[in-house]
Amino acid sequence: MSHTKQNHSLSYEMILWISLLIVLPLVILAFYFYSTMTSGLKDLEKEQAIIKSQAAEKLFDKLGESILGVTISNGLWGDNRDALLNKDIEWLQQNIYTISDLVPNIDFVAEADLLGQVIIQHGDVSELTDLVKLPTIMERFQDTQGFTGVTDTSKGLAIVAVSPVTGDDGLDKPVGMLVTGRFIDSAILKSIQSTLQSDLAVLLHSGQFLSSNEAISKNKLSGFLNDLQTAGNQKNAFTTEKHNNVSMAKVAVSFQDMADQTIGDLYLESPSNASGEVEAGLRKLGIYAGIIMILLLILVSYLLRRRIILPLRQFAITMERMASGAPVDEIPKNVMQADAEIVGAFQKIIHWNHSLEKTVEQRTLAIRNLLDSAGQGFMSFGADLIISDEHSVECNRIFNQEVARNSLPELLYPNDVEEQKLLKSILDEYFQEQDVNAKELIFSLLPAEVYIQQIPIQLDYKIIEDNQEMKSEALMVVLTDISEKRLLEHKMDAERHLLKMVVKVVTNYDDFVEMVREYEHFYQTELYEFLHTRGTLEQHILTIFKKVHTLKGNCGLMYLIHVAPNLHLMEEQLSNLLKQKELITSEKFIELIASFPMKQWLDEDIALLQDILGDEFLQDEQTNVIVIDLEKLIEFEYKIAKLLKEDKDKTLLLELRKWRYKPVRTFFRSYPEFIQRLADREGIFIHPLVIEGGDTLVDPEWFQPFARTLIHTLRNVIVHGIEDSEERIDAGKEQYGTIQFKIQMAEEQIHLTISDDGRGIDLEHIRTKLVEKGQSESDDAKQLSDDELLEFIFAEEFSTKQEVSDLAGRGVGLSAVKSAVEILGGAVNVKTMKGRGTTFEFYVPLPEAN
Repeated sequence: MSHTKQNHSLSYEMILWISLLIVLPLVILAFYFYSTMTSGLKDLEKEQAIIKSQAAEKLFDKLGESILGVTISNGLWGDNRDALLNKDIEWLQQNIYTISDLVPNIDFVAEADLLGQVIIQHGDVSELTDLVKLPTIMERFQDTQGFTGVTDTSKGLAIVAVSPVTGDDGLDKPVGMLVTGRFIDSAILKSIQSTLQSDLAVLLHSGQFLSSNEAISKNKLSGFLNDLQTAGNQKNAFTTEKHNNVSMAKVAVSFQDMADQTIGDLYLESPSNASGEVEAGLRKLGIYAGIIMILLLILVSYLLRRRIILPLRQFAITMERMASGAPVDEIPKNVMQADAEIVGAFQKIIHWNHSLEKTVEQRTLAIRNLLDSAGQGFMSFGADLIISDEHSVECNRIFNQEVARNSLPELLYPNDVEEQKLLKSILDEYFQEQDVNAKELIFSLLPAEVYIQQIPIQLDYKIIEDNQEMKSEALMVVLTDISEKRLLEHKMDAERHLLKMVVKVVTNYDDFVEMVREYEHFYQTELYEFLHTRGTLEQHILTIFKKVHTLKGNCGLMYLIHVAPNLHLMEEQLSNLLKQKELITSEKFIELIASFPMKQWLDEDIALLQDILGDEFLQDEQTNVIVIDLEKLIEFEYKIAKLLKEDKDKTLLLELRKWRYKPVRTFFRSYPEFIQRLADREGIFIHPLVIEGGDTLVDPEWFQPFARTLIHTLRNVIVHGIEDSEERIDAGKEQYGTIQFKIQMAEEQIHLTISDDGRGIDLEHIRTKLVEKGQSESDDAKQLSDDELLEFIFAEEFSTKQEVSDLAGRGVGLSAVKSAVEILGGAVNVKTMKGRGTTFEFYVPLPEAN
């Protein structure tokens, strides 16, 4: 083969490879960019066309709203209601029959009773002759007070408005329905056309055809729909066509009536030149880019031939001549230059290779020393899950053995076979998986922390893509002893809790003092009274259990470190006794109650407070403070009320009572912060709770026991009522829930309202729970009304929670609330709507002033 032919072959091969590796990918990329851009523009035009079609449907609904007002106003006409009840045909013909003649936008009217029997009708619509023959109207009338919709009648497409006939105030029970309507014609379509700037037409299955433009005929639209159906297009069919160099976007969507039944097709046509202009611009850009690529290909080919191919060809000729023994008088300059560069580069590579080997050896030794001294364990493993020989010394110390050649699952979980199997299955799946995204997901399932010889060890994983020893992908595990970190976190949590308790007590000192008195009174007096009064053992346990449940909530408000958690444990044991009450005697129960060191719990918390606030904290002997015995003050008030009967003397009594009376809202001032804390703990987003109203002064001794129980109601709102953010967004609600707390005065009683916009009370779930707990037979439960079902949420030991926690599940919270409000002579009312929320209303009558 001649040198010229070899040169040409090499040149052609270089050009071919350049074309395949550079030119062809660029062409493919350009074509993909062109296709993607044009396709995206068409999708955008299609989306805009569909949005216009949806806007057209909304405009039809707007037309219905324009006649709904007339319908509603006549439906709220009391004389109309009386005439319908009395079948006063003459009155109805004079006043209702003539609506379509008097109101320009109404073409027909009909009035029917609740059974759909048409009393009068004007407009000759066969569906409203003797009966309302539109099932959707009858179905929606049961749930909706006033509504509109599109329907296909015997006289053509019409917008129908329906309103109940209820009387002047709209509160009377409906006695019938008033149906008015307007036929849709080309004039209406033209008004919609001017709004949307698009021609539109409607072709119904019944054969009726309406168009806003005479250029759109029934045959033309039918042909368009048939072509789309033949092409396989379904709902929301879209296409673009050019007419006289103008691109037209055409879309056909299903046209549905008020029953969501498809009754025809809605067609829109509007000019759209965007995609055509962009396509033309992209084609020009493609031509220019092609010319530039050809020029670049020629230039690159010339440079390759000049700087590489020709020197190599000359070098090969020279080497052949030297090999054949032919004399070489002179080596061409370009060959000498090429040869010198190649030899020099090769020598440099050898030198760099030796230097690199030494550097790598030194760096490896330095890294090993660094890892051994880092205080962390570093070890790697491959698909066989066996630890390699390369690991840091710290690994052996952590596991107290040589880790090399040991299985990773057995090292991490030496005494737990199930955890070993789980970890092995995760790692096997990781090494077998080829998809990168799937591997990342599996990677996230690896354990992040384990306990090795009772020491918490943090695990971090690194991917080793090129592992020479394991000949495949490998993972590195970094082990860090975090025992000191955990200890520090526990200390910080304890200090943080202590500070919260101090701040809470200082800012709510009056409430704290009252809570301490109530707590001391419970374990000093009430417990003895409960245990030595008449009644069954079950009654005693339940009474003490409810009191402990309330005390726990109040102490939790103050963040009491020792009292609150110990009351929770006490509550747990009382709960177990209620379940096994037949196995314990009164004597053993008294011994159990006596074993609870309630005074010690309180003393420990007060000692913590005094350590920070000083020994004088919570002492009666305070400078410049007049201490009045509460019982003496109440006795003094009673004497004044009994002896001083004149009105001016009552003013003195009110001034005296202000010494200890407090506004209602002060009893709840700690609730907003407590509720926010509960919401944060449960992962619930809520707006800050605001107490509205509550300026009325009340006797704390009288009102506070009830006020303290309301914490159960608010706790239930967080645990049962407000949904998490994801559930609220799915339900079309705001991400943050809202809780309203209103205090009002009405007719000498306190009206207190707690409402939320949460999921509401699931009445069917209550019905199911009654059957499961044996509190009602299945057939009896089905007969219970909504109000009767709601009464069960106040029953003792009734809860819809599956598991008991420190927040809910006991079934005594709302029972305690109801008991407290009834002691005050009040009542509670509950309103709920599924998906909308729940409202608790408490009515507490004020005691007489004298």
